Amino acid sequence: MKARLMEDMKQAMKAKDKLKVDTIRMVNAAIKNVEINEKRELSEEDVISVVAKEIKLRRDAMVEYKKAERQMRWKS
Repeated sequence: MKARLMEDMKQAMKAKDKLKVDTIRMVNAAIKNVEINEKRELSEEDVISVVAKEIKLRRDAMVEYKKAERQMRWKS
């Protein structure tokens, strides 16, 4: 999985797809942080778990941002 992410990032860089590059970098950083905190190389299952957690965090944040935007419009 990590090798696939690196390959996808290389392709995104060549295609100058900034959003994709930034997203993959964010995921790689999350994986690296877990590896550093746990002082071990993550298995494929662990990597998938980290990716799933990051997706959930982003989805939850998106919902909160939308709520905040609605509240800001309502107050104005």
